[in-house]
Amino acid sequence: MKKIIALAALAAISATASAAGNLFVDGDFEAATLQQTPGTWSLHKNVPGWIVTAAGNPFETIGGLEVRNDVAGNDGSDFIELDGNENDRITQSFATTIGKEYQITFMYADRAGVAAGSLGFDATVLTGKPGNLHVTTLDDGAFGDNGAQWHEAVIDFTAYSKLSVFSIAAAGTSDSYGTSFDNFTAMAVPEPASLGLFAAGLAFLGMTARRRRQQ
Repeated sequence: MKKIIALAALAAISATASAAGNLFVDGDFEAATLQQTPGTWSLHKNVPGWIVTAAGNPFETIGGLEVRNDVAGNDGSDFIELDGNENDRITQSFATTIGKEYQITFMYADRAGVAAGSLGFDATVLTGKPGNLHVTTLDDGAFGDNGAQWHEAVIDFTAYSKLSVFSIAAAGTSDSYGTSFDNFTAMAVPEPASLGLFAAGLAFLGMTARRRRQQ
């Protein structure tokens, strides 16, 4: 009976986490309208879930967001570069619960054969109301590994409004060569009580398994 209760608790927590899912729309840029032949790239002004603008001036005319497929060391799926014809910015708002903790993650990589000064990004999370905005930022430049691998960026923040806004822009030289990005994810951080119950359930199942081996 105790084992059944532990399994039920783990299943409930897992179902809750699964239901929450990624709060971003098309965080991996795999929407049907963006599909293209591997080894190619194209510019898109309309990207599902995202608002695409120039990095410095939202009213500036742009060529569009550069979507690439298996180009310059990618793992074979679509990813983006925020310096197509110019330094670009992508922005997306998502629903949040006031007082709850959230985490945003994404992968990024140097573009091979590109000078460090052309690489880098500025990322921002805005939450709250006018006059009481809370801003969380993260910025980085080149890794210097010539695009040998992808790296994970993490942004933790507390929501102060029912809608929060994430934005990321290219920060290097605007020369059509920039950092690569993929797999943008925004998720609520599990409550400590849920994590404790999850850990307790795993511990109980582990003890049960050990007892069986000893018999």
